[in-house]
Amino acid sequence: MSFMCSELVTFIFFQQDHYVQVMGNVLYRPYAIVEGDGFKECASKLISIGATYGKIGNIDEVLPSATTVSRHLSNVVSTAKERLIDQLKSVKQFGITTDAWTHKHTNDSYVTVTAQYVEDAGGWYVRSQTLATRIDNDRHTADNVRSLVKSILEEFGALRTGNVYVTDNASNMKAAFRDSTWLGCACHNLNLVLTHGLNAKNTGEDCGVPQEVTELVV
Repeated sequence: MSFMCSELVTFIFFQQDHYVQVMGNVLYRPYAIVEGDGFKECASKLISIGATYGKIGNIDEVLPSATTVSRHLSNVVSTAKERLIDQLKSVKQFGITTDAWTHKHTNDSYVTVTAQYVEDAGGWYVRSQTLATRIDNDRHTADNVRSLVKSILEEFGALRTGNVYVTDNASNMKAAFRDSTWLGCACHNLNLVLTHGLNAKNTGEDCGVPQEVTELVV
């Protein structure tokens, strides 16, 4: 009996390895996806379904349609959002980070807003929550950025007079939060320092940084 189980487990893992390779190649997903909690939970559910109902002849008859998945996902997001809003009610102050970027293929512009805070229930824990990532194809003026961030914070009940805003050093970002406490992102500042400091000068003079050090850091 143990031999049969061992053979079965070996067969299952061999088959999974084949499917993971196909998934990685066709869907352009990293192989490390199999180590994620979400993938493991999904695999566990599928294995349980197989153990309960046995082999399924036509998988299309049991898999939900894209519309059903989308409708269900909307309910999941709505529930998670309500739970998060309830969690944020007791927070007195947030550290708000925001940034914008453009999708290189669609040319759509996106803005993400995250909230960092300390949860003191049962101990002090630093929490970080991504509140929203929204398409924003309007001009990224200071007024537009401030309006969008404010609307997202109001949506999640996270707008506080004592909030601290952290962004890059772009002039529109600094101007957007000029009436609030604003800090330049330390990681962004460090990146700028290293980029400018380790770039070779075009003056023909020795920049003073050995090539080996430049390659190591960059």
